[in-house]
Amino acid sequence: MDPKIKRTIRTKFGVLLMAASLLAGASVCGAQAENEQPEIMYLGAQGKEVFSRTILDPESSYLVTVTGIATYRSERHEVQADALYSTDAARNFTYAGQNVAFEPDATVVKSERATHEYAFRVNGNGHPLSAKFLGWHRLDLLFDQSGEVSGLLCAEISRIAPSPPNPWSIWFRDSMAVPWILGTLFVFAVVMIQVDEAIAERRRKDASYQEQVRIQRIERAQAAREHEARRLERWRLSQEEACRGRFRAACLRFEIRKHLGDEGFLADYARKNKDKILAERGRIIENYQRLHEDAVLISMLQRDRPEIYRIAIWEMKALNLAERFDVERPEPKPLPVLVPKRKPSPEEFRDRMIRRERTRSWDKIEKSRTRLEGIIEARKMLDEFDLDSDERARLEGEVIGQIIDDEDPNGPNTL
Repeated sequence: MDPKIKRTIRTKFGVLLMAASLLAGASVCGAQAENEQPEIMYLGAQGKEVFSRTILDPESSYLVTVTGIATYRSERHEVQADALYSTDAARNFTYAGQNVAFEPDATVVKSERATHEYAFRVNGNGHPLSAKFLGWHRLDLLFDQSGEVSGLLCAEISRIAPSPPNPWSIWFRDSMAVPWILGTLFVFAVVMIQVDEAIAERRRKDASYQEQVRIQRIERAQAAREHEARRLERWRLSQEEACRGRFRAACLRFEIRKHLGDEGFLADYARKNKDKILAERGRIIENYQRLHEDAVLISMLQRDRPEIYRIAIWEMKALNLAERFDVERPEPKPLPVLVPKRKPSPEEFRDRMIRRERTRSWDKIEKSRTRLEGIIEARKMLDEFDLDSDERARLEGEVIGQIIDDEDPNGPNTL
């Protein structure tokens, strides 16, 4: 066969093969994105190792998206952690450190601390993916055996779609004539347009699928939060039910001392007994701390009976007032205002004497009125008894004599 014809056939076959390979690669990539469903793994807060059902393809890479929060709670600690951060004393997720271990090793490619969503890239090794939560091991909290852990971390495994095959890997080695090069370029342009349309369609489907995955992830996270909230509410109600007897006892103890909730009374008490209160500072602070060790009781008092809580801490309030009064400087006493005495005029002196005499006259009139009323009352009193005339006259004379002769208003007033 003529070498020129051979080159022509090889050129056309190469163009068709290139177009077929491009279309096949695009269709395979789209099929993988459509058919493969991500696998969900749940990592418990206890740190148990979990393996995936998916065997990681050595020729592929995988995206592992981890969401969720785990909680550790004990009498001394209360810590929360997600995949990359744990809380500080103010319960903010600021302590950085990878709290999830993967086998094979993973690389962080996305970090959303606000939503606790983190993405890791893992290269396949022909084995299942191994993952476990390491938050409490890293924070050295496992030595406290009284702690309680709760919560789940959700890890979603999805394959990263490979790129379309390189068309230049199947290109011919021989040079071609100019007309056939132009025809080949035209065919290649048509094929590339079809490939671009296939890639755009695949991207739209990927975007739709990612949106569905995101919505499902949000729904799962919301369900996990609601479940945790219900569990905490049940725990709170059980604690309050166990504390109900202490709550009633505290109410009965302090209800009869409502004056201790008066701020004015406490201020007067602290000012008057300042030295005694300051001498008992240690005992008052110790009682205050012992009272607040019962966190459930304090929470119930502050929520349901705040007035009882204010009475329960009256000693601490009095101590605070006494300490403040102890450092305050006493206010200086105002100096008396000396008003010079003025000698009264003759008219003023005469008016004063007239008022004095008038007052004496009225005093005498009132005194006589009082004696007459006493005599009338005495006679009414004697009428109440069954006495003969002589006995009544004798008693009436004695009573009237005592009323008339009693000049001392402070003297005895008995029959």
